[in-house]
Amino acid sequence: MLGRLANNLFWMSRYLERAENNARLLETYLRRGLSEKYIEVDDWLAILAITGQSASYKEKIGEHNQTAIINFILREKDDPASVLNLVKYARQNARIVRTALTRETWQAINDFWLYLQKNLNRPAARNDLPIILAKVREGSSLVRGAIDGTMLRNDIYQFIRLGVFIERSDNTARHLSSRYNLFIPSENESVEGYPMLRFEMILDAVGVMRAYKWVNKGQIEPDRVIKFLLNDPTMPRSLIFCYHDIVRQLTALENEYGKTYEALNIAKKIQSDLAITLKETLVHNDIINFTSSFIFENAQLSKLVEKEFKFNP
Repeated sequence: MLGRLANNLFWMSRYLERAENNARLLETYLRRGLSEKYIEVDDWLAILAITGQSASYKEKIGEHNQTAIINFILREKDDPASVLNLVKYARQNARIVRTALTRETWQAINDFWLYLQKNLNRPAARNDLPIILAKVREGSSLVRGAIDGTMLRNDIYQFIRLGVFIERSDNTARHLSSRYNLFIPSENESVEGYPMLRFEMILDAVGVMRAYKWVNKGQIEPDRVIKFLLNDPTMPRSLIFCYHDIVRQLTALENEYGKTYEALNIAKKIQSDLAITLKETLVHNDIINFTSSFIFENAQLSKLVEKEFKFNP
């Protein structure tokens, strides 16, 4: 496969995954915002940090206002990380490689973009936000379903999956990194319901609340939350699960092309380091160091994939 085609497939899936993750994050904070007692301006600023839009927001908007932050993340046309732009870029990438995609996959992506283009052409009213955010999740799920249900398991599919799980693991790590202080005992433990609400918000924003409660019989505890998000092999958004699939796709690409790639060795090392590190319970104070290191290594792997598969010749 030509490197530029692989590049479009890889980034198409990363953009779609990121758009869904950002919408899920907004949806969580809006829903929890019904408990105004616990949702503060700093919480909304934390969303910008998780999505990587803090600097851009400060430069373009600056105002610490919930409505402004929501619309910035959702539809800011001058910010490449807004949900509207992410889906736009995904569609542009898909259009370039349209012949490599099934009709169902292209149609799902195109319909997704058309819906957002129509409904985010002006600032979203608060009453419309739940429907719009749900549609973002639905649109992403329809694309994923079309890919899983209609695409051949060849190099096209493998580059798409690589993009999904590199992006997904980054998102999970960023949630823990941005909220590592929640896992350190503090005076907030004296506030009734405070710790449980905060941990529920993390799980909900990652999209694993129901799965977590199923596995842990509803008991929300710091150590269990960390273990679930980092090293539960049955949960498709844990770091261990993501890297298992990344290694599988890179192995398949080696077999497909009959070549060896350093990217596979690096992915195996990250997977091995995760398994070794997570055999022991992380000290709460180490979460920030662990997640920061993981985010960096994950980004370096992404760059190596781009280099070795000649995404930008």
